[in-house]
Amino acid sequence: MEDLTKQQIILVTLLVSFVTSIATGIVTVALMQQVPPAVTQTINRVVEHTIERVVQSPSQSTSVVTKETVVVKEDDQVIAAIEKNAPSLVRVLRDVGNGQTEFLALGLVLTKDGIIALDKNMVSSEGHYMANFSDDKIYALTATSSPEGSIVLYKVSLPDKVSASFTPSTLGNSDQLKLGQALVFLGGKTSNAVETGIISNLKIEAPKSEQATTTEVASVKKVIEIITSIHPPENVSGGLFMNLSTEIVGFRILRDDRFVVLPSNVIAAILQSYVSPKAPGAAAQTP
Repeated sequence: MEDLTKQQIILVTLLVSFVTSIATGIVTVALMQQVPPAVTQTINRVVEHTIERVVQSPSQSTSVVTKETVVVKEDDQVIAAIEKNAPSLVRVLRDVGNGQTEFLALGLVLTKDGIIALDKNMVSSEGHYMANFSDDKIYALTATSSPEGSIVLYKVSLPDKVSASFTPSTLGNSDQLKLGQALVFLGGKTSNAVETGIISNLKIEAPKSEQATTTEVASVKKVIEIITSIHPPENVSGGLFMNLSTEIVGFRILRDDRFVVLPSNVIAAILQSYVSPKAPGAAAQTP
């Protein structure tokens, strides 16, 4: 090294740096291939969105469109879905006499004035029920004349001189769900519990007309049951299934001694029939 000129020393230094960088890259790739799937899955789930904003220039009368890239993580979308829909999840209690109550099921708030969807298999016309909201306030429930279906609608009965407004859920279009789509489950008997998974299968209603073409059937697809990879540990009726757009797309009910996920469009149809009832003889058709 003592016999090398300054130029030769610089060239040797550059050569060593180049070889070191190549070796570092090879080692990094090798280590990434050995990382557990959960880590790589988290890395791959970082999504970039480009947002266009129209900005009015102070010195000009025209508008300027600017673009910026926002990084959105799936964790943030899951948290947003939970925070938005937690106030719409209620715990329904049953009056068992002597001033005592017991947990019955989970319900879904549909309107600001307190219309709540419940699994019809969990209630009876003789029962007395109450709803425990996320703020720990408890109100009595009154049965409504909701149409026949997999769920029934109850309404909050407020005491005299008491007013309240509730947080309604945002129902998504369950007929647009796709296989493999990510879902978030929100439930829990005593406190909120969360699980995540995907849609593993969709049960589609068979076409009623034998003359319907394949194209027509595809365009009017109606999901009647959602099958997911999520299996909540508690045997509790109710519970919300949400997409990553914070919309509720499914509701857990008990059917034929097993829990299934009822699509949100079925709930929306029952609510619509209750709010705007059809003429006599035109009964709503709901699973």
